[in-house]
Parts: sequence; structure tokens; C-alpha cells
Amino acid sequence: MRMKHKSTKSLRKKLWKQRGKNTINCIYCGTRVEDVIGRQKFCSVKCGNKYRYKKDYIHKTENLKSKIMRCNYCHKNIKVMPHRFNRKNVFCNRDHMILFLKKNSFRMKCKVCGSIFYCQPSQTRLRNRQTCSVNCRGKMQGIKASQNRKINGFTKHQIDRCIRYSSQSENWRNKVFKRDDYTCQICHSKGGYLEAHHIKPFAYFPDLRFDINNGKTLCRKCHDKTKESYIKMRRIYEKKN
Repeated sequence: MRMKHKSTKSLRKKLWKQRGKNTINCIYCGTRVEDVIGRQKFCSVKCGNKYRYKKDYIHKTENLKSKIMRCNYCHKNIKVMPHRFNRKNVFCNRDHMILFLKKNSFRMKCKVCGSIFYCQPSQTRLRNRQTCSVNCRGKMQGIKASQNRKINGFTKHQIDRCIRYSSQSENWRNKVFKRDDYTCQICHSKGGYLEAHHIKPFAYFPDLRFDINNGKTLCRKCHDKTKESYIKMRRIYEKKN
């Protein structure tokens, strides 16, 4: 014979009985309630809400010694709790605080165009914000870069990058594509995204950078296969040079 499983309700009742019986009288209506666990003081949620929001109920914050102060924006008298006594500025709501800060501490002058804009103090403190927009920030970065180049000069990496993206390199690339009829020299696919590959590396052979015989057209997949790691390239070509 199969054993019948007991229902969850019966198990709950047993657990409820095991926890112990407590009887209380509701603070609001005075009704007696049995089988109470924990710090329950009311017979229902309604009685609890009625007790909390009735006229005779004294809130905890009213027991503390409050102080009457003036709102810095609208100059109205408001009650202030002890934890706000030491603050410089006191406001009756959040909107008045934002409007007051916009007038005083949020104003800032752009270092590029000189226009006044609104900015939070945290952005100037943490992000070092000095400009009103993204365009002005780009101009300021360009000015700083030109000043650093005058003081420190160009590095080797910056010089190589300028040569790689110069008009001379573009002409070399177009000549290599025309010579090979815009076809990949490995998979022989015509058109699409093509790249000019240096047979002898760009970094280790500066004299052959713009020699047409040192270049050939490849598609992206074939060009990725020819690429080697920096360590391997260094081992091969530094010994020869």
C-alpha cells in the first residue's frame, strides 16, 4: 500500500504549535489575539495604521529638540533636526537646493571659448572638467599636445605614425593596387577590402617603405595570416641588421 503524504497545511500547523503560544491585547482596539509570535502589538494591519496616524500619536522625530532656521533660497522658516545644525546651507526641499547651487557653486568659465556654463563641483574635483562642451575639450587637448611637442619633441612612434598615414604612403598604396589590378596575390579575389602589404617590414627597412617592388596587394584574411609577433620579428631582423 502506498503511504499518503501529509498536506503542507498540517505541517505548518504543527510547526506553528511547536513555536509556542502567546496571547496579546491589541493596543488600538483591545481585542485579544492568540498564537502570536515575535513583537506583534496589533490584531491587524488596519489597527496598526490607525494607531500610527491618529492625532494623539507622537512621532519619534518630534521628541527630539528641533530648531527653526531659514531656507537659503526662499528665506522661509523651517524646522531643522539636530543632524543638520552644522550645515552651512539649509533648504526646505531638494528643488530649492538645486536652484540655489545653480546660482552660486555650479557656475564655471570655459578655458577655451570663455563662456559660462553650469557644472557640478564633483566633476571639477574628480574629472578635472575645464570646458563647456566636447568640441572645446578637443581643442584644449590639441593645444596641450602642441605645447608638449614644442617642449619634448616627437617620439619615434609618433614619427612612424605620421609617415604611415601621410600622402606619400597613400600614393604608394594606390600604385601597388593599380599594378596588381586590385586582386589579392594569394587567393586571387578581386575587389573588396584590400590592404597593401610590405614584403620587408615597415619598421626595420625605412629605405624601402615607399618602394613599389616592396609591396603587394592582399585581402584582409590573407594579410592577417602573414602577420607575426613582435618578438619573432625582432629575432629575425635585428640579427640581420
